[in-house]
Amino acid sequence: SQATKYLAQLGHKHIWYLGDGGKPWHRNRLTGYSQAMAELKLEPHVHTIALSDDEFENGQAAVSYVLDQGWPMTAMLAASEEIAFGAREGIRLHRREVPKDISLIGFEHEPARTRTSNLTTVTVDMAEVGRQLARAAIAQIEDRENVPSNIVIPATLMKRSTCRPLRKEEHMIL
Repeated sequence: SQATKYLAQLGHKHIWYLGDGGKPWHRNRLTGYSQAMAELKLEPHVHTIALSDDEFENGQAAVSYVLDQGWPMTAMLAASEEIAFGAREGIRLHRREVPKDISLIGFEHEPARTRTSNLTTVTVDMAEVGRQLARAAIAQIEDRENVPSNIVIPATLMKRSTCRPLRKEEHMIL
């Protein structure tokens, strides 16, 4: 995915994916993350266990679990904006900061809403989703043999202030 490659370009190697394995759109994002990590020859780090229906709580719990285990994490890709906001709170509760200690990217379907946020996010044009679904429905009605099996919707990475380059000197012990 574009977001994973962006984090790698900033120097991050310990990039985590946080999502809910029970939601198909989260699984699609996980597939993109996994493919990008394989292309980058980086080890994927994944947390897809949802403990609650509340995505904010899931983001907070997932980050707390990873940090409590002492696993390396310098960047995180959250499957939704709510998971990202919960993750940011979990990072804060562990006395760490976004983006100073951990870079963070979320996914959002309401671009107008993200203008009020400093969260780096991948936005999906929901109007285009509607157009593509309408085209597929019309194709199915008119000609059942030429119905598109996959619909690809372009996403845009909105770079804001929750990501920064990883600096090697930060890992030195003085």
